[in-house]
Amino acid sequence: MFVRRALALVLAVVWLWPATLHAQALREAYRRGQALYDAGQYEQAIPFWRKVLEFGELEAGSDHPAIATFLNNLAELYRAQGRYEVAEPLHKRALAINENALGPNHPDVATGLNNLAVLYDAQGRYEAAEPLRKRALSVMVDLVPCPPRPILHGIQGRRITCYLQTKRKAEKAQCAASKERRRRGSSSASC
Repeated sequence: MFVRRALALVLAVVWLWPATLHAQALREAYRRGQALYDAGQYEQAIPFWRKVLEFGELEAGSDHPAIATFLNNLAELYRAQGRYEVAEPLHKRALAINENALGPNHPDVATGLNNLAVLYDAQGRYEAAEPLRKRALSVMVDLVPCPPRPILHGIQGRRITCYLQTKRKAEKAQCAASKERRRRGSSSASC
């Protein structure tokens, strides 16, 4: 009887040991990465967030919503550094994971849409950001009949900013075209 119990205990420890180590390593990497991020030390935080992603995938699989959160955190580090080309695929993968795992009308999907829109705003890609913001706003309004004001204010505020920036960009282009026509001798309106 004792031998069977001892053998069962040994097997349980051997079987659970890697998972326990991964979970501990994940927590430690998360804690250190977050501390560095909070301190504005983005470059130093990246290896820790990469480890969080690695250990998270070992623990939960590559299509778990927690992985989407880790991807978003890593993408935000890259966005904060201006490394948009690295951040974009991470945000897109996080969004795809959440849409597949949680459905298209989940608050985490709205957050992912908004994160991708913020990235596009930072790149000056306002036309690409606008539909993402509209969809994020639609998800939040559909889910919560009366969403908390900060949620709507944040999304609508960015949406309004995006609209104004797009409008200014169009006005500048129109003004430049008008000046060019005037330079060529055509009649024109002033801008």
